[in-house]
Amino acid sequence: MYQGSGGGSLKIYLSCPAGTEACVPSFHLLRYGIQSLQVMKSVFVFIASCISVQCFSQGAFEYEPNFSAVIVKDIRVSVDWYKSVFGLTTKTESNDDKNGYKVAIMESENLLLELIELRGSLTRDELLAGKPDGTQIQGHFKLGFKVKNIDDCLKRLAQLNIEVPQVWQDKISGKRNFIIKDPDENLIQFFD
Repeated sequence: MYQGSGGGSLKIYLSCPAGTEACVPSFHLLRYGIQSLQVMKSVFVFIASCISVQCFSQGAFEYEPNFSAVIVKDIRVSVDWYKSVFGLTTKTESNDDKNGYKVAIMESENLLLELIELRGSLTRDELLAGKPDGTQIQGHFKLGFKVKNIDDCLKRLAQLNIEVPQVWQDKISGKRNFIIKDPDENLIQFFD
């Protein structure tokens, strides 16, 4: 494990294999048996879009997440959804019929999100048609957010009629988390 500098505050944990100088971030993926949940299609997201992270190790540099970009089927539907769930406002929009794309840049104080409707993009179901059950697409899995009050978050999602299939609680810490899907079935996780 590695603790970054900065007044003693923990910035990021890194796993350093014994006998090596290389440190790599360690990630924990939750397993859940909800058959109806589908993994997010290939999108470019920074895993912690709403928090600042600093990483210090040999050869590394200081950085913080800046934005996420998501390919969507219908930009209008996605703009409305992300506006209602995250309170984002539309900063800019562009439409290029010739090259087959529409873009909406949305923002809040904590998040910058680029939504892209791209002609020729494929859905997860189209990519996995004919593949054995359990086949996954390599790439980003989900986007995660830490919330101050998970009960308020759950209430807001219920008001928006957004299904929360299950809430998990860590047996040691008591912290809770859950996953929802956006209109394109991209996974978004919320943590205490």
